[in-house]
Amino acid sequence: MAKFLVTSGVTYKLEELIKGTEDRLILISPYLQFSKRIKDNIASLNILKRDIRIIYRENKLQVEESNWLESQIGIRTSLCNSLHAKCYLNKKEAIVTSMNLYSFSQQNNDEMGIYVTKEGDEELYNDIRKEAER
Repeated sequence: MAKFLVTSGVTYKLEELIKGTEDRLILISPYLQFSKRIKDNIASLNILKRDIRIIYRENKLQVEESNWLESQIGIRTSLCNSLHAKCYLNKKEAIVTSMNLYSFSQQNNDEMGIYVTKEGDEELYNDIRKEAER
């Protein structure tokens, strides 16, 4: 069963989703500006050689973000010029939300999202996963 989230819930569930990744993590957001906690969690997964994929729209990352991503050997990034969706998922759970993976959004915006687990709604989770992998 899907669960409705507000800004603080999206932020919390996103961090838990990242930390709980056992194999593949897909982060889809037009804009990127990672908080320290998100960077630390992603870096930990990268050390463990998890399959991390980050898809974003703008190839105009701030220098700090660009340098950090380049330092994370093994993280695969892709650009999608028409991207507007925000979706974060691993093998067990997914979040579809209005919130960019952007610190300002997490701290200042009123956001909404839907949290889905594969166990709770396998059909919906699989639909989200298939679109994210496309």
